[in-house]
Amino acid sequence: MQKFSLDQPFWQGAGAILTLFGILVAVWIYWLQKPKKSLSLFVSEPRPLLNLQSSFNHGIEVTANGTKIIDPRWVVIRIVNSGRVEIEKADFDTPINVAFASSAVVHSALVAETTPAQLPVVLQIDRNAIHVSPLLLNPQDAFEVQCLLSGNLAAPDVTARIKGIKALTTISNQEYLGVQKKSLLDFHNNVMGWFISFALVAAMYVGSRELAEAFKTFFSIK
Repeated sequence: MQKFSLDQPFWQGAGAILTLFGILVAVWIYWLQKPKKSLSLFVSEPRPLLNLQSSFNHGIEVTANGTKIIDPRWVVIRIVNSGRVEIEKADFDTPINVAFASSAVVHSALVAETTPAQLPVVLQIDRNAIHVSPLLLNPQDAFEVQCLLSGNLAAPDVTARIKGIKALTTISNQEYLGVQKKSLLDFHNNVMGWFISFALVAAMYVGSRELAEAFKTFFSIK
């Protein structure tokens, strides 16, 4: 009877195939976790600045730069780097432009909150639009802009031309808040992904040899 050996071509081939499968799984996990750029935004529904049904508002007027505002509304815009790599200032070909309907008027806009606290967000107002100047945004960097508007307040058109980003992603407020917790989760997933990949490659190689030993014992090949 032919002597059994793990060095026979069949078992070497089986081990190579299983090891290759483990490598392919590792590559697939890397592809899922590879760095990517993403910029996401949340735009709230316009809300009345004053409750017109309340008697406390009788005789109250809202003005901006000396101009009376009829039916003032406020809108909150939140923007976050939801990707895994930084967006450099030089990556911006255009600012982030938030354009409302042509009949809308942006009376004021201010940066209400930033993450981190010292994020240098610069705004420019152009009648019915707000422009955010290019800036460095590391992963999970975010900022909130509060706007005072009037007129036709249909959903604004938010655009920006940024290297590596085809289009901005619109998200809900809950998703925006979830991005803030994503950094630690991404780190955890990356570590686990590489650990699983290594374990798969090792298991495939060791498994092929153990399978051969099992056949040897079962058939009592000598």
